[in-house]
Amino acid sequence: MGAGGLLVGGLAGAAGATAARDDKAPLSGVGSAALPFHGARQAGITDPAQAHGHLLAFDLAPGADRKAAAALLRRWSSTAAELAAGRAPKGDDTGIALDAGPSSLTVTFGFGRTFFDRTGLTARRPARLEPLPAFTQDALDPKRSDGDLWVQIGADDAYVAFHALRLLQKQADGSARLRWQMNGFNRTPGATERPLDPAKPVDLPLALTQWEDLRDRYRSLGHTVEELEPRPDLPDMVFAANGATVVQGRVLGARFAHPQRAAEADVHRAWFRAHGYDEVREPEHINEGEGDFAVTDSWLLAGRGFRSSPLSHPEAQEYFGRPVIGLDLVDPRYYHLDTALCVLDGDEVMYYPGAFSPGSRTVLERLFPDALVASEEDAAALGLNAVSDGRHVLLPQAAVGLFAPLRERGFEPVGMDLGELLKGGGSVKCCTQELR
Repeated sequence: MGAGGLLVGGLAGAAGATAARDDKAPLSGVGSAALPFHGARQAGITDPAQAHGHLLAFDLAPGADRKAAAALLRRWSSTAAELAAGRAPKGDDTGIALDAGPSSLTVTFGFGRTFFDRTGLTARRPARLEPLPAFTQDALDPKRSDGDLWVQIGADDAYVAFHALRLLQKQADGSARLRWQMNGFNRTPGATERPLDPAKPVDLPLALTQWEDLRDRYRSLGHTVEELEPRPDLPDMVFAANGATVVQGRVLGARFAHPQRAAEADVHRAWFRAHGYDEVREPEHINEGEGDFAVTDSWLLAGRGFRSSPLSHPEAQEYFGRPVIGLDLVDPRYYHLDTALCVLDGDEVMYYPGAFSPGSRTVLERLFPDALVASEEDAAALGLNAVSDGRHVLLPQAAVGLFAPLRERGFEPVGMDLGELLKGGGSVKCCTQELR
């Protein structure tokens, strides 16, 4: 990732979401319901199941000792207690979910067998804390099992549950790493006979929160993030990666395949010119920016087959003066190159072979013999729609099979929840344009 930073497209409707958070209308019974964090037993064990839930397992980070684990648990407990009471915890300057009230939030903590070994407390491990035997019909995945620490979050409001999840994950940074995560839902209390509106399939406030989490995570990792002003008539502009490709300060604009997105190209080119980019080219042929162009140290990888025209490849090579490697996409689920391949660092990549033609697979094998090859399951979770800065790899949290291989290669995977944006067909990389 270049030193120039990142450009992320804003979500249309953001101003409306802010206004909603400032509204002081009385809370409903659902929003005002509170379950105390402290008591004879932890909340969330015998209490009724809430409408929204998250289950997470963490492993203590290398070097994290008993003292670090105790400090993390104190941070988590303090945060959970404040959120359960409907208050903003220390360090939360957003207050993004306070308008929803406590919404019966519960946060429950547990300890895995390995926690006691890794904190020097093996002698104090409960005798019954032993692995359960596998049943004959089980198909257990070790990557989605076990863990040092376990967290259960439940609330009757999706915002409240996700906000708690986001804060606890941020507070774990440096002390514990996410091992696996599961998200679930139940019927909303007081739901009508028709609780879903098919005209509004995306929860915009939740999508905004998830987008803000991505933006804030980039900044917390030390990156400069520029924001593209949203336009209500261009809702897909949140997928900023498609608007242009930037290499060494030179900008090749996009030309979209579908007329619904055509105006986005003008907005992107105008932004670059307004921000001091002198070399901005309007392309002759259809290309959808970094959706189909991936920059390595040696090449410009270029996808074709569903959106970008093969004629855009020589155009990009001539403009950037960089060898272009054409790759044919053959599976419609992977309509852009950035859904099937991610550049990790230099000439190191990860990709899903099933997205490419036989000839293109052979090319990838020759160019990148040591590449990380993703499974079909992780690719289907858009796990390759990721962004790497050479150390941290931000990727969809559902692609759990990629976490361990990335760590083995020296990278630090950072799982992100962009589930609402995923409904529009994109995830981390789609929302991010790299300014090289």
